[in-house]
Amino acid sequence: MTSLLPEAVAAIQAQKLVKSPEELNGYMARIAWIEDVDAQGEVAEVFALARSRSERGYVADILRTMSLRPDFLRAIMDASRLHFSDGALTRAQHEMIASYVAAFNRCHY
Repeated sequence: MTSLLPEAVAAIQAQKLVKSPEELNGYMARIAWIEDVDAQGEVAEVFALARSRSERGYVADILRTMSLRPDFLRAIMDASRLHFSDGALTRAQHEMIASYVAAFNRCHY
């Protein structure tokens, strides 16, 4: 949530839209994925691409959930890049709306 505007963060926190792991009583999705150290071949290539496109230089966990299907992961990354490209809305506006909707739905991502 650090990429959100300060007033958006305050609004989300005030509404308690994001639950902590403690509030979820330990319930979390258990999705098998490939870690960086284990990535080989196409997975390693797609992870490298994800890191190069990331402002923070890492592979987001939401992308890791698709690491068992690197073909699908690559397609999702391409679709996301197109979706978030500047058009009627800027990338920042897309991100702000996506972050708000995720928080509203109590989604960590």
